[in-house]
Amino acid sequence: STNTRSFSYDAPIVTAASPAITAPTTGDVSVTIFGENFGAWDVTQQSRIGGTAGLFSQWVSDSSVLCRLQPGIGAQFSSFVTAGRLVGSGLGVFKYRDPSILSSTPGNIPTTGDVTVTLVGSDFGMWNPSTVARVGDTTCEATIWVTSTVITCR
Repeated sequence: STNTRSFSYDAPIVTAASPAITAPTTGDVSVTIFGENFGAWDVTQQSRIGGTAGLFSQWVSDSSVLCRLQPGIGAQFSSFVTAGRLVGSGLGVFKYRDPSILSSTPGNIPTTGDVTVTLVGSDFGMWNPSTVARVGDTTCEATIWVTSTVITCR
């Protein structure tokens, strides 16, 4: 008679990410993902923020993995850790910074419109993610992403 026993390991559980508040949209910063069941040793850890894999992942302990972020935009992303073949996630534990406008030129524009306004700030993203800008309550006729710190609005 054959006696077959099976067992399984607990899947990883993600509980937090640090920096817990936000990261720049340019990415290329390290985020530590915290939780449990990440493995007693490095078992080819992989980590993702939202659907995007980290630039690299490094196992630190059974309860933490270091992840280097890709550029991105958005909020309330889930963090995922893969330990061996097991995948664990934590909902809404991470977000990228919101865009911030520091200045605009020209400062005064005619009420007739037909002027291009340059917005200078930070965290506009690393590509054109269908950017839409408004001046007051008016949506710009055309918004052009220039860099992660410059957008033009017509």
